[in-house]
Amino acid sequence: MPRLRGIFINHSIVSLAVTIVVIITAAAASPAPAFGVVIDDFTTGPTTVISGQSNTQSGQPSGSVIGGVRRITFGGVRTENGASPGSTTMTVDTTGGGGVFIVDGSPNVTPINSSLRYNGSTTLTSAMNVDLAPAAGGGGETGLALDFAYANFAPDDGNFDINLSSPSGSLSGFFHVPSSPAPFTLFIPFHATANTFDEHHVTSIFIGTSNGYWYNDFALAGIRSAAAPVPEPTLVSLAAAAAAPLLLSLPRRRRRAAAAHSAARRSDQPSLRRCGA
Repeated sequence: MPRLRGIFINHSIVSLAVTIVVIITAAAASPAPAFGVVIDDFTTGPTTVISGQSNTQSGQPSGSVIGGVRRITFGGVRTENGASPGSTTMTVDTTGGGGVFIVDGSPNVTPINSSLRYNGSTTLTSAMNVDLAPAAGGGGETGLALDFAYANFAPDDGNFDINLSSPSGSLSGFFHVPSSPAPFTLFIPFHATANTFDEHHVTSIFIGTSNGYWYNDFALAGIRSAAAPVPEPTLVSLAAAAAAPLLLSLPRRRRRAAAAHSAARRSDQPSLRRCGA
């Protein structure tokens, strides 16, 4: 499965990325994507799951857990660099007035075959058909937003298998999440790839890792649909100002290159002497 990129909104760092779809902006300059439909805010159903276990939590408030059912699967662990399996856990922590889903792994340890799944059912057969974009078309929800409290991944890790299914098709991909000690949001457009996914009739949502690319730890503060983030005009102006000198220099460079090429061709041609000279 190809590794895809979403739009990364870091709430403390300012940078400008060109030619890729990862955008890093400061919270004061560009807010996180506008709130949409809650998939899971982790404020209900506190639990801790260890390797080899799963927990299907039914009867959750639909305003906090979409479809009323959350399934956490922790298939096992994988280690690298000689690490021991340790005591990796997957926890829904509802203390302190807020909620968070924490994958707490030892260094060089990752869960495998592990996921969060939402389908409105206690079995793998979906009993859900929800609209993730009720306001679409009027500046409304156009993608999936994962709100991270932090992420501490080993280099080249932080890769998520994400699948959103509908009767007409699915959004499916292998998405990279960067590390950050500060809160950030990863935004994935519903149609990030060419697909027939219907965001108005969603039957299941899967966020996980199959082969194991979550080495170390991370915390999710929420999962939701959202409107696409739009950089503030100030940032757009700064980007344009930074690019302007380069763009203005291109015609001059092209004229100089053409003149140099023309001169080189003339110097390479033998001189012609007129007959009788």
